[in-house]
Amino acid sequence: MIAKIIKIDNFRHAVCYSEQKCEKGYGELIYSNTLGSNLQENLSAFTQTTDLNPNIRVNKGSHISISLAPGENISNEEFSDLCLEYLDKLGYSDCPFLIYRHYDTSNEHIHIITSNVDFAGLKVSDSFEKYRSKEISRQLEKEFGLKVTEYKGGKKETLDEINSEKYKYHNGLTKALSDPQLSVTLRSSLPSSTINKILDKPVSNEDISLMLDLNRDSTFRLLDQNNLVYKSKKSILLDKLDSIYAVSSTRQDFMAKVNDAGLYARILLNSKSNSIQYGDPNNDFYIKPKLMPQKFRYSNLEYLGTGKTMESAQRSIQEQRSFVYNNLIRSIRKSSSLDHLVNSLHTRGIRTDVHRNSRGVYGLSFTALNIQNPETFKATEIDRSLGWNQIASVLQFNLSKTPDVHASQTRETPPPKGGTENLSFTVPPVSKPFEEEEERKKKQKRKRGRGPSF
Repeated sequence: MIAKIIKIDNFRHAVCYSEQKCEKGYGELIYSNTLGSNLQENLSAFTQTTDLNPNIRVNKGSHISISLAPGENISNEEFSDLCLEYLDKLGYSDCPFLIYRHYDTSNEHIHIITSNVDFAGLKVSDSFEKYRSKEISRQLEKEFGLKVTEYKGGKKETLDEINSEKYKYHNGLTKALSDPQLSVTLRSSLPSSTINKILDKPVSNEDISLMLDLNRDSTFRLLDQNNLVYKSKKSILLDKLDSIYAVSSTRQDFMAKVNDAGLYARILLNSKSNSIQYGDPNNDFYIKPKLMPQKFRYSNLEYLGTGKTMESAQRSIQEQRSFVYNNLIRSIRKSSSLDHLVNSLHTRGIRTDVHRNSRGVYGLSFTALNIQNPETFKATEIDRSLGWNQIASVLQFNLSKTPDVHASQTRETPPPKGGTENLSFTVPPVSKPFEEEEERKKKQKRKRGRGPSF
């Protein structure tokens, strides 16, 4: 469960929000200690307590939402008991409050509206309230048998941790060279000049790899065997996942083994694409899905044990769009004609469809080849600034700069299957020199803050 606390001054807005849900059939009042039978009586209960303490001028109340993990469902009585215990541990048990249950989202959740002043006129202490709320939530999850829901992000790496990761091989070699036995082994295999550079000043992992050259693998193996290489929390997590991945047959099998190993893995459902968030509760470390290696991502795990990869199997719509976008930008920058652009994209695994009318070319669309169920994207669907006029202007500019090179490339490049020999390259009239047009577009881009840069 995840609890969020928002301080409020206007009780009417908060209560009316939940009452409107109830009127529409998306909510219900499951508990109240105000003794009110209607909206006005409930609001009076809040104002009566806040009036007892005129020193409280702001943050008179709290609007608390508590959400369960997706798929969890408990009765109104259990939800009420959970909320009452939560409020008691947080210090609000002697304040007037209302508990509403909402049904307008896929996950079960409630809304609590409470006064920050109790019936005796005393203000409830909110010192470190969010931290206390997090601890209380963890306790109630165990007490009510709910799934442990970790907050995203976890602890951020400190500067020491970042430097330890950046210079882990340098630090490991320094320790090894101070050990009598390991020092003999290293000095017999590494040049003295390399050792002197390592001992002289901190050297990054990349520079260490270049310095060791052919001795790199054996040296790193020696450090690993003697536990002299610092491992970040992310590295520790990835090592554990690697070992589980090697013995898993399906995505379901992998997820089950990850959880059995005491790690955190939760599928985040999304209307466009699902993802998996991983973490290591023992190290209080959680990582965003987009920062994980490709093989641990939701879509790739679908093909675990099948011998397939996302390159040869179905791509998600987002992945296809990204694939087409990246290759399209590269091809446009290097092409000087429509034929050349079509051929260049074909060699990159993308089919180009040219749309024409009586006036000539008016648009392009692109489809990734060699994948199952490919999506076809219009250029403007990939990015709104990729209209045919802009693409044609860039092609014309490239032609004016290096006409001979591109012309020879176009002649030497065979047309894609189906042929493009009848494609005519029609550039719409450009009223300004290209440089002035580009400057105008750059100004527009700075205002919009979006669009590719050619």
